[in-house]
Amino acid sequence: MIKAVFFDLYGTLAGFSPSRYEIQSAACGQFGIELTEEGTLRGYGEADAFMTRQNATFPLRDMDEEEIYEFFKEYERKVIFGSGVDVDLETAGHIWRAVRAIPYDMVILDDVVPNLVNLKNRGLILGL
Repeated sequence: MIKAVFFDLYGTLAGFSPSRYEIQSAACGQFGIELTEEGTLRGYGEADAFMTRQNATFPLRDMDEEEIYEFFKEYERKVIFGSGVDVDLETAGHIWRAVRAIPYDMVILDDVVPNLVNLKNRGLILGL
């Protein structure tokens, strides 16, 4: 019998607004680069796996500012490459700075509240 349900926050309960694709497209557009939504998602998959491997060996929290920037140049390059566009690290770094300059919020996804209420009404313990 299920007694508790635990949720991941990003992509399950909340997401970026504007979306990561919209943010990336706006930043890349400043450099004449067009992305696809599917490619951006694929690129984030590769980039996030890269971040996981990095954090397992030398966590970002232990890096200095320059090391973090070097990491995110490669991270950004992987995001962009998901759409089949290969950029050099210098350009990727400029795009990363453009991405960082775009304001965004985390917003609760539309179906979250009614579904959490439904689960709670069934007597389940909810966790995040």
